[in-house]
Amino acid sequence: MKTGILFVAFIVSATYSFSQILIDVTEQTILLPGHSEKEVYFAFAAGDQVVLNLKSKKKTIGQVEIIEYPSNSKFSDVDVKAVNKTMQVSQNTVFIYKFKNTSRKKRLCKIKIQRIPANESTKNYNSAVRWITKQDTTWNVYTKEVLVGHDTTYQQKSKKVLLKTEIKESLILDKTPRVHTSLNSKGNKTEVSFTIPENETSDLKTKELVSWGYWIGVNDEGSKAWNDNMKTVVSLASKVTSIVISPLGGAALGLVGNLAIPAGGDEVFYRLANKENRDLFWKDVDFKAYDKGNGTAAYKLYEKNFLDKYFIEK
Repeated sequence: MKTGILFVAFIVSATYSFSQILIDVTEQTILLPGHSEKEVYFAFAAGDQVVLNLKSKKKTIGQVEIIEYPSNSKFSDVDVKAVNKTMQVSQNTVFIYKFKNTSRKKRLCKIKIQRIPANESTKNYNSAVRWITKQDTTWNVYTKEVLVGHDTTYQQKSKKVLLKTEIKESLILDKTPRVHTSLNSKGNKTEVSFTIPENETSDLKTKELVSWGYWIGVNDEGSKAWNDNMKTVVSLASKVTSIVISPLGGAALGLVGNLAIPAGGDEVFYRLANKENRDLFWKDVDFKAYDKGNGTAAYKLYEKNFLDKYFIEK
């Protein structure tokens, strides 16, 4: 039996070959009335390979162009019925896909845009583009009315209004460490470190951590269980929300009661601890852990103030 101690991160799942992963960004049919054009915007990460497939129904499209925001034209073709174009992204950027109908009659074309991430860290990169209008300069406007023996001063002020509240899932870490193998120089022990995100506050937006969690899986059995949970959660989430990107997010939202755990396979012992106790662990002396366990796979969800409670109670 292969055993060991693993300090868990948020998500530990299968090992992927990123050169072969095709992630769908969008697939849609675009209607172009006579003498019209349409633009769609998507963001991509540095190192991405981006694939555009286009097919026009019956008639040609007057012009198809790909522009790196704001105005750098990367590809253009005219009078096309089909396009199969792959482009390399050198930096985090936004692509504008522009479709123009030069005919007086309408045109229909079906497009599919996909991305191949360069590495594990950009696998879950969010390609959605959201426009934010910012006020560059704030002016205090004063109006003075002069009357006999009386001055009146008016000051124009702005008031913040809550436009909307969103709940989103963010992937903090996805890593496959080696435990108890010839590739691990530390023997049957290893560690994975992560940092819980801080709350953010600005003039235009406030971001607050609501909950967090982790998944740990061992070998092929753990990876298969993660992938099976992913299929289940994605199927359920597609009916009610678009914010879920993992089984942990689905469990946090209550889409599933429990995630599937493999019945058999190799086990691993794991502990969840802070940096001080991690150092004690490597010195082979007693240390405290927030959470611990062993098995072929495990997961847990925590409320945002879990660590505060731990230090108070302990």
